[in-house]
Amino acid sequence: MISLVIPSVREGMLFKHLRLLEKQSLHKSLWEVIVVMDGVKVAPPDVSYNLKVVYQDKAGPATARNRGVIESSGNVLLFTGDDALPHKHLLYRHWLRHESN
Repeated sequence: MISLVIPSVREGMLFKHLRLLEKQSLHKSLWEVIVVMDGVKVAPPDVSYNLKVVYQDKAGPATARNRGVIESSGNVLLFTGDDALPHKHLLYRHWLRHESN
């Protein structure tokens, strides 16, 4: 399983990012998303995939990534920013690369 970890300090682009993940070509049972809200208290949009949101006091992106790793259940980690819009094959291609090795 892939755990996609996203540290975030804002909601605008993050919400667009989370909605675009709905269109991923990799089956939803093979990945999860962990969003670590770094000093921000907003509820994410409803999505049809496994999304876990963690809230922490403002500590910076490195601490948020580390918290995301602790909260993840996948055996493969993928980190992305809250402002990076994912291509529809992002998770599939990442999964393929790990399966081929």
